[in-house]
Amino acid sequence: MTDIAEPELHAELMRRRDIEQEARFAVIHAEERGKDPDWAPVRLIDEDNLAFLVDVIGRYGWLGSDLVDVDGASACWLMVQHAPREYQERWLPLMEQAVAAGLARPGDLVYLQDRVNMSNGRRQTHGSQYQGRSGLVSRCRLWPVTDPATLNARRAAVDLPPVDQDVIDNAWTVEELREQGQELDHDPLD
Repeated sequence: MTDIAEPELHAELMRRRDIEQEARFAVIHAEERGKDPDWAPVRLIDEDNLAFLVDVIGRYGWLGSDLVDVDGASACWLMVQHAPREYQERWLPLMEQAVAAGLARPGDLVYLQDRVNMSNGRRQTHGSQYQGRSGLVSRCRLWPVTDPATLNARRAAVDLPPVDQDVIDNAWTVEELREQGQELDHDPLD
């Protein structure tokens, strides 16, 4: 095991990651059993994690592998993924710098970039984001992708597994998104 510069911070990131993932999977599993998904506990965890991230990213900058090891940097990214869009956008440049410095995973970065693009009604580049219908996880479909023919080559470049062609072919259409009431950024999906 490597020496971790901030072991207490690393431990806290791991604890928070485990709690938030357990809560998310509980909602997904409840839905799979036919129960109505209750996201309220997850939202409370996300709010608490946001306050934590505002504090620690404010003090340290991006929590990279130099501070909290690779799994700690990934846990930081995961919590940012579930933060409000304005925080994702604020912290995205910090993560880009961390990736450029070798302190965060490129695959994690493209997930955040795709999430920000989706939140802003733009196509994603790496096919990491799915949008549900009526709030149900089981009805998730791939958010539209820039140049679907080269999607899996882009994913391979950042060590992400390929997306099945049927998933790509079944991605949301512009018409379906508009029917869902999605706000699109200057019709970028046309």
